[in-house]
Amino acid sequence: MCAGPSMFVLLNPLLLALAFGLYQFHHFTLPVHILPRGGMGALDSSLLPQGRVVSSHRLFPGRLPGPESLAALGEGRFVTGLEDGRVILLHPESEQMHELGVCTKPNRCGRALGIRPVNSSTVVVADAVTGVYMYNMETGRQVYLLPSGELLDGVMTDFYDDVVLSPEGVLFASHVSDHFGYHNYLTAILKGDRTGRVAYYDLKSGSKGFLDLPQFYFPNGVELAYDSGSLLLNENCAFRTLEASWSPEGGMQFSHVDQFADLPGLPDNIRRGTERNYWVALAGSRNEGLISTQMLLESHFFRDTLARLEYLGVLDLKQLTAKPYGGFAELDRDGEIRRVFTDASGQQFNHVSEVHQIDSNTLILCSFDHHVRHLVQVTIQ
Repeated sequence: MCAGPSMFVLLNPLLLALAFGLYQFHHFTLPVHILPRGGMGALDSSLLPQGRVVSSHRLFPGRLPGPESLAALGEGRFVTGLEDGRVILLHPESEQMHELGVCTKPNRCGRALGIRPVNSSTVVVADAVTGVYMYNMETGRQVYLLPSGELLDGVMTDFYDDVVLSPEGVLFASHVSDHFGYHNYLTAILKGDRTGRVAYYDLKSGSKGFLDLPQFYFPNGVELAYDSGSLLLNENCAFRTLEASWSPEGGMQFSHVDQFADLPGLPDNIRRGTERNYWVALAGSRNEGLISTQMLLESHFFRDTLARLEYLGVLDLKQLTAKPYGGFAELDRDGEIRRVFTDASGQQFNHVSEVHQIDSNTLILCSFDHHVRHLVQVTIQ
């Protein structure tokens, strides 16, 4: 989950004047943080190795508004979560779909941003509104492990984004902010909010809490490294993937956090591929537009002003920044960029939130945008 694509914004002077009178609101007394320079270098995506999409076609066209994440259950079955809160079981070969009993009132439920398989009949879901839960499709049982509104290590939880399950049975879930919920995610980005954390839940012992790590700038996608010695985490508005290495002492201790990859766009979810690689969805470009995303995020004044207007509903930044853009990147096991795929027109793929690799040449792309009402299967080279 993240902000949209390239942030070309035409600012109305009247709205700017209004912004100066809004400092009495609690959320606007929070500082505008300086974003990390290590992830804000002048990375030119045109100089990176470019991949090519040979062909693409839509799966379930017109039937899946904003399919954010995808979990493969085997036997050609997948589970995805939609913008209106529904969680759907998919059979792409037969084009059949079945609503799971997670959301009984569409548009009044949460928003599943990260979904992972536990086994062939169970998924774990990171819901931005309701929290992290497991759902068994055979029994219909839904169990919350990390519910929103819970006081966890002294922090009131409110905004989980993605989740991953370790072979040892420990869930790791990114928690975006201590101050802003899902419906104010753009304000969190513009403020440069640095209160993101990673929560854990041990399925064997039932113990849970936040990992003893530095706080992050809008952490979203989370993945386990191939050597199982570290945890990978995307920082959306810092244009980077971080690597937290476990301590030799074991347990929930980490020895250090380093930059794993500097990215050409705003990263959303990160997933393992089939060739000891990783796929990072790029929900927005980094350097395109009259006012690029990077330029905007480096300006304290513009970020603070837009955050105030967005939070109060005076300005709908999602509409002003809605520009077609599709992008994703392939990383090798060491974080080096192998290939970048872009669609500046958004015709083949748009607002990508997650990439799922089927085989060496076939990918399925998800999207966070509710205007995108399908999954996209692409053939690459």
